[in-house]
Amino acid sequence: MKLTNVTFTGIDEETDIDRLEDIQLRYPYAEFGLLLSAGWNTNTYGNRYPNPVIASLLADRGLNLSLHLCGDFARTAAETGLYLPFTVSLIQGLPCIFRRCQLNINAMRYMKQLDKDYPLPQGMEEVIIQAADAVQCRRLLDCGLIKPGRAVLIDPSGGRGKDVPFEPVTCPGLKVGYAGGITPDNVEEKILPLLSHEEEGEFWIDMETGVRTDDWLDLDKVERVLEICNSIINN
Repeated sequence: MKLTNVTFTGIDEETDIDRLEDIQLRYPYAEFGLLLSAGWNTNTYGNRYPNPVIASLLADRGLNLSLHLCGDFARTAAETGLYLPFTVSLIQGLPCIFRRCQLNINAMRYMKQLDKDYPLPQGMEEVIIQAADAVQCRRLLDCGLIKPGRAVLIDPSGGRGKDVPFEPVTCPGLKVGYAGGITPDNVEEKILPLLSHEEEGEFWIDMETGVRTDDWLDLDKVERVLEICNSIINN
């Protein structure tokens, strides 16, 4: 299997966007995720859930961006389609800056809703739904929920940085991401079972907690990960 992209989720209000732009220029396969929750201003979720107006600062910066909907936003997106969350006045008109959108919900609980075909907002290419493990991913496949324009992130940790081994899942045309306990110190070891898997396929990795310091996105850690992954991707 081949690693194609690396996602860093959790742009926050202290992120140096100029440096982010420089990193993007040097590592075009990097993706930067913005977490969006209706409870961003309750101090419940920490620094990784910034004021949504930060999205306006990310526009026209040449960044490869993904939007990660959480809580009520994610549930509403699954139940009624992807347009409703974007009618929130703080981010209205901005979804075109996001190439992908991830729904941070338990997909197994929303199988009926996710069976719908949703039109994507202009400029968005793909919706990512989550699976807790390889077994759940295969079940989503068997149920026909992995449609064109959708990908799967296998994340047993639910964004909490729990270190779990990665079990390869391959299916023609399926895009699979892996998350859970990835850090600059273990990224190469973590993805080795995927890289050495004999079946063909492409995957990306996503990390959140492992590239934060005091719950702020640490761009030094981001660059360390990318330095390690650079030779792997370009091999």
